[in-house]
Amino acid sequence: MTSFSTTTLNTARLLLRPLVAQDAHDLYKIMFDTEVLRYWKTDPIKCIERAYKVIDEANKAMKAKTQLTLGIIRKSDNKLIGTCLLFNILKNAKRAEIGYGLATHAWNKGYMREALYEFLSFAFDNLHLNRIEAEIDPHDTCSGKTLDHLGFHKDGYLKQRWIIHGEHCDSELYGLLAEEWAIRKKQNKVA
Repeated sequence: MTSFSTTTLNTARLLLRPLVAQDAHDLYKIMFDTEVLRYWKTDPIKCIERAYKVIDEANKAMKAKTQLTLGIIRKSDNKLIGTCLLFNILKNAKRAEIGYGLATHAWNKGYMREALYEFLSFAFDNLHLNRIEAEIDPHDTCSGKTLDHLGFHKDGYLKQRWIIHGEHCDSELYGLLAEEWAIRKKQNKVA
């Protein structure tokens, strides 16, 4: 299997690469923002030290090949604007889950679609996954649109699956198969 720790992906406007200590301040701003974390199951981080710890944990998980976390770097200013990750990687089932987050100042510019297109291509083509899943809050319509655009389909709806910020929340489950991705890529429906 490909080394996670050296994975670097390029798009027209973005560089996807492992997080480094110099990303901590930008990561802190992203993970402190309650708008970014509105639908996440985690609370905002409250100090810069926690950002450093998140980076360290992500890199340890990548060395162990249990998670692939890449920072989304905007090439125009070399700033970290978000992250994308594969987790719950089941090698025998050739399946994993995807997660992602983007700084509010970078919303509605097509960055996440651009990043996830390259990320999914890597996951299917290089890691040879057969299925990638995503779980989102049904109220997170922007995330739903992004997944729809990339070819994911809704596989299920789970009522009151999580408690997020003290409130019971539902989940929508999405899935995408390698064969579906290959067809969409060939038809140029995801770029």
